[in-house]
Amino acid sequence: MPDKRIEKTQEAVKEALLEIMKKTRLSQITVSGLANEAGISRSTFYANFQNVNEVFEMLIVDFMMETRALDSQLRCKGCEVEAGDDKTPYCIAVRTTDRYRNVVREAEFLPTLLQLVDDDVLGEFVLKPYLDLGVSPSEAKTLLIFQIAGCHTAALSCVDDSTWRKTQSVLDTFIAGGMKAVRQ
Repeated sequence: MPDKRIEKTQEAVKEALLEIMKKTRLSQITVSGLANEAGISRSTFYANFQNVNEVFEMLIVDFMMETRALDSQLRCKGCEVEAGDDKTPYCIAVRTTDRYRNVVREAEFLPTLLQLVDDDVLGEFVLKPYLDLGVSPSEAKTLLIFQIAGCHTAALSCVDDSTWRKTQSVLDTFIAGGMKAVRQ
């Protein structure tokens, strides 16, 4: 059974990092500043985390857990949010999240996310749609990394929503065609 004090401390530190990132880049955030914002001592911080980047990684995992699983995104007609689906597709979440806005726009977000994928931190379930194509685990991981990087970059590059909707439709068609081609 998880220790409630540890969970409470970790949540306080994650909330503090979200708050600090509203005005400060990740590279400028110190353990002292983060601990102070969270209302804990440096020793309590180090009892729970190795460094600020570990907290940032936890926020990325939290963000990913709130997005729709990739296998369901790849099987839909597009990335529209479907009625009754409480999770948002990745590309839309990157564009619209309030809670993780500064996290997903941080320069280190995409490299860190891709490293988490490479380290299998997010679990094998993210590779399933690619493995179902009949490719090797290595190829599946490369396809996933390619798609996440492309979707992330494209989602943040479109400024207005009408341009994004058109771009999203083209990208959905492109991805579906690529998946179909690989499957054959």
